[in-house]
Amino acid sequence: MCPYRNTYELLQVNRARAAHTSALPGQADRFDVHMVDCAVYIGTYSNALLQRPEYVNCDFPKQFASGKLDSRRLKAIDCTLKLCKTVIEGNKNAFSVFPGCSLPDTASGNTPVELATLSSLCMDIAIVDTGVVTAPPSSSPSAFAPAFSPSPSNPSPVYLATPPSSTRSTLDAPNNTGILVAAGASIAVLALVICGYVYMRTRRKHTTSAFARVEDGERTDDQQTHHKGDPTSVAPSTTSSTGDSSYAVTGELDLAEMERHRIPAANVVLVKTLASGAFGQVWLGQLNSRQVAVKTLLTTCTTKSDLQKFMCEIALVAKIECEYVVSFIGVAWTRPTDMMLITEFMDGGDLRSALQTNLETHRRLTWKMKVQIAHRIAEGLVYLHSMAPKVIHRDLKSRNVLLDSVQGAKITDFGISREANDATMTAGIGTYRWMAPEVLRDGHYSELSDLFSFGVILAELDTEILPYSDLRNDKGNLLTDTAIMAKVMAGQLRPTHAPQCPDWFVTLGRNCTALHQMDRPTAVEVAYVLGQHLSKL
Repeated sequence: MCPYRNTYELLQVNRARAAHTSALPGQADRFDVHMVDCAVYIGTYSNALLQRPEYVNCDFPKQFASGKLDSRRLKAIDCTLKLCKTVIEGNKNAFSVFPGCSLPDTASGNTPVELATLSSLCMDIAIVDTGVVTAPPSSSPSAFAPAFSPSPSNPSPVYLATPPSSTRSTLDAPNNTGILVAAGASIAVLALVICGYVYMRTRRKHTTSAFARVEDGERTDDQQTHHKGDPTSVAPSTTSSTGDSSYAVTGELDLAEMERHRIPAANVVLVKTLASGAFGQVWLGQLNSRQVAVKTLLTTCTTKSDLQKFMCEIALVAKIECEYVVSFIGVAWTRPTDMMLITEFMDGGDLRSALQTNLETHRRLTWKMKVQIAHRIAEGLVYLHSMAPKVIHRDLKSRNVLLDSVQGAKITDFGISREANDATMTAGIGTYRWMAPEVLRDGHYSELSDLFSFGVILAELDTEILPYSDLRNDKGNLLTDTAIMAKVMAGQLRPTHAPQCPDWFVTLGRNCTALHQMDRPTAVEVAYVLGQHLSKL
């Protein structure tokens, strides 16, 4: 499930939490736009971590969710556990996006502590991988208490998940002997699920798991899903990566992670090809009596390296449970080279094809439908960017937004997506018409690169034409690919909006396609704006 159904539900939760918190007088009345973003971020971030079993021994997600900090417990628990400390320190950039965003610290008389300063909390505190960690008595209410009390005005309070008694004692017992053993297991699990690859300038051996960083610049999958080929695809770059959180299997293929999601291959029937790309195919399939989409590798792309990358994509997709992202069903194979990724089938095809069909048949989406589609994409990005480590799609475009007649729009195609702990990532992978300037320039990715791509999609929804296809050079000819890329990199070109497009929508699109990353809004901000306007339609 998504952390919350949407950011507006989450906003109501955090408003109620603020009203319930007496530590900061008047906080309930201080929910300006900035504080809304702060509250949404805290709620989304903490809830995403609470759903991940590898963080069960970390106390900071529970503290975030309760709306209060206890710095003594953070130093005694989180700062001594490698995984917890790494996440706290690695989120310096994310926390800094909300200057002034703070939570009361019960260990210091409810003094407000800015999130941006948390990354320095564990400075000079040694990581303890074995031995006993004794947690100090908590000076705040239990982190597993209801987030707020039910009332007539708030009949549906959100309760935080209560852990098994053994887990709770790990946090509360004065003589705890098991927390570090669990932490070690958490790190092992994390190594299994963070399967992906990044570009590294220097190959280093990773000694704590069966995974190692690798150098590889190869595109891992086909460029299309549930649709026809896209002529605007560009070749991948072999740029090295500065990312430090993605791994690829080394040695023999390890199918243990795949076995967890395995479906008998005999139950899967391939009906017809829906799309074919440079590395794989997408089929309409039948799983028992259900229509599904089945992704396979081409017979020419079944080397061990190809299979490793495909397995990494499957492992990532398997972790995503969100109504705004195409649902993972399972994986099937008779031999590893026959591996099939099985997802839900979206009967409306992809957004680009739908817009092109409208253009050819002189039909148009209603304005409400356009805002609904944009809102669902934004909510999907909120989820992906709030995962820990966050997931950067890196190939967001209208071809990778699928439609159906029931649920609306969903994001798909995670073949080149990457998990990242707030580190920028490199590799010129994607489709240039939707690429951010920094990606075209030097291959650097961050979650804000996804927001640029989203801004291009907003322009597409507005005009319903292929980005930049309406522009001409001085001689009246269509702009060449190289001309478009050069102008985008220089900040001289943005996709067109129609004259009749509402000003707020144009402004949102322009903000998303800003030349400099830090001038772009976050996914949370975009989803909030779209939701506000959608509620008025």
